[in-house]
Amino acid sequence: MHKNTKIITINDNNIYRNTSEVLKKGGVIIYPTETLYGIGSYATDTNAINEIFKVKERARGKPFILLVSDLAMLEKYFIVPQIVMNNADKFIQDPVTIIFDQKGELPGEISAGTDKIGVRISTNPFVKELFTYIDTPIVSTSANMSGEENTYSSEQIIKLFDNKVDLIIDSGNLPHSNGSSIIDITSTPPRLLREGDIKKEDLKEFLSGNS
Repeated sequence: MHKNTKIITINDNNIYRNTSEVLKKGGVIIYPTETLYGIGSYATDTNAINEIFKVKERARGKPFILLVSDLAMLEKYFIVPQIVMNNADKFIQDPVTIIFDQKGELPGEISAGTDKIGVRISTNPFVKELFTYIDTPIVSTSANMSGEENTYSSEQIIKLFDNKVDLIIDSGNLPHSNGSSIIDITSTPPRLLREGDIKKEDLKEFLSGNS
């Protein structure tokens, strides 16, 4: 696998136009999120998703997390329980990934065939602005080799993935993160699958299932 990777800095004047064009053409990108660097593509593009599996050397049975722009995009593709709408402010403002039942048609590779997909509304400024140029959910899996430690260094990201992806957004070194907290809303009551930057105590309304 050898690609002519384009590397652009976060301050590039054409960053959003260039990134959206790569995604629309079926490309794979590495980009900053509110937790770490992610590898992404359009969530509707099976070929691009298969490329991400190859780039990460990722097992096929592991699902991907998706990013959506807002609640409207979320409701287009997923069944959204009232508890999420009641706590929408936290879901929008904090790094919380919620597992939903799929409604819209997305490739089975994303959910590993379960039709249950973890979704987040990103607070990262780059991602938020990118969604003004695109209208499709994007994959957000950590930019590392499967099973390896996360890296927050753009230098390391470039060393790992140059010539393997279509575009790398160089946002410098990101602050350390424990990742997003993951809640499975498809179970009753909801279950906390991973405690990340947002702690269990701060998610008690979601986890109670009564809000």
